[in-house]
Amino acid sequence: MKIRFMSALLWAILFISLGIVSCDSTPKGPYNVILIVVDTLRPDHLSYSGYPTSPNIEKLAKEGVIFKNCYSQSGWTLPAIATILCGQYPKDHSAISEVSKIRDEVPTLAEILSVNGYDTRAFVSHLFLMPSRGFARGFKTYDYSTARASDPDRASTSETVTTIAERGLSDIKEPYFLFMHYFDPHWRYLAYPQYPFGDRDIDHYDAEIANTDHFIGVLLDYLNSKKLLDKTIVILMGDHGEEFGEHNGRSHNTLYDEVLHVPLVIKTPFLKKGEIDAIAEQIDIVPTVLGMLNIKDAHQFPGRNLFDAKTDTMPVFVERNNPVGTVQRGIIKGKFKLTRIEVDSAKVLDVRERALAKSTDPVDRALIESVGLNVHPGIFLYDLNSDPHEKTNIFSQNQAKGEELLIALAKHFDKEKIPSSQISLSPDIEEKLRKLGYIR
Repeated sequence: MKIRFMSALLWAILFISLGIVSCDSTPKGPYNVILIVVDTLRPDHLSYSGYPTSPNIEKLAKEGVIFKNCYSQSGWTLPAIATILCGQYPKDHSAISEVSKIRDEVPTLAEILSVNGYDTRAFVSHLFLMPSRGFARGFKTYDYSTARASDPDRASTSETVTTIAERGLSDIKEPYFLFMHYFDPHWRYLAYPQYPFGDRDIDHYDAEIANTDHFIGVLLDYLNSKKLLDKTIVILMGDHGEEFGEHNGRSHNTLYDEVLHVPLVIKTPFLKKGEIDAIAEQIDIVPTVLGMLNIKDAHQFPGRNLFDAKTDTMPVFVERNNPVGTVQRGIIKGKFKLTRIEVDSAKVLDVRERALAKSTDPVDRALIESVGLNVHPGIFLYDLNSDPHEKTNIFSQNQAKGEELLIALAKHFDKEKIPSSQISLSPDIEEKLRKLGYIR
């Protein structure tokens, strides 16, 4: 993947080429907003990238704007979705560990839209998105029942969360904000006879995407039948990607491209379809939504409105404190990507051994044993134009560029906030998270 940062002039040219539709047939605002986040979703495994998994997402993409170079801010669910819903870096919203929550003083998009007259509803299917972490703030309806009902790694949840959403949307009023979270592409990957891609993990992963895509189509068809899509902005994105051995790992434990590169599609009643090569990030979602709705808010957001031709792109900052015992920080600027990784090997080993002692399932044990094995301490610098798959560390040959990026990285994290409070996890939730590979 070649990385290009665009100047304000190029943004303006692109913005004009996309165009604002101003004909009389364009529905007038206020506009509804649907935000669909699919867990563990890689853009290179979608139909609009040539993969036969997702006709409904492809239809949405053909009618909207595809951001070809969108980044997750963290690479795992909790901090990534908190960033999507708050518009803040993980270091600032503080939902960065299995027992942390969104800081109380950080507003959510639902809170902002609620005070602006929006009917706010959410239907989610990941254990991390429990109300006690702050995700329910601002929502009139926040349904977490799909995540609580069963082990999400052993059951398909897309049909369940869609059915619950259809029931829960029967009395929704416009303008509305709907947040949907689909879990299924996450480990463990289930087989679906109707999607016979093969017998490998990656084939079952594709089948999970296909099943999720089907129910996204069911949801959108339902909303269309109720005439709830005519004045609606639809945003679809992933929270993070997934590793299938590209760097000798599995699951999503690193800051490599296969984990950070996520799909982003935005369909609106007023923008023409198109593709954008410029960088997008999860911190951009909140300011982009507020910009499209013409809502002024006093809070400061580090991201930008992706459709504002006046804004320049910025360096991408990424971070994660997971797996436990590792600290990973990264910056992408121009064609260069630098990551700095610290590993407490004794702590990583201790956590892994304690988790293995609690597990007898050979499939679970195989995942636990793999956690963190490809997270190595050091400083890594890549030229993403000549080395898009991040195979050759060029830090020793380019120390001047490396030091420049290290300084920028240090400045960004200089004012990192300490998580203000933690939540308690029940033994049942802890066990379910352990089965998903989140161990501590």
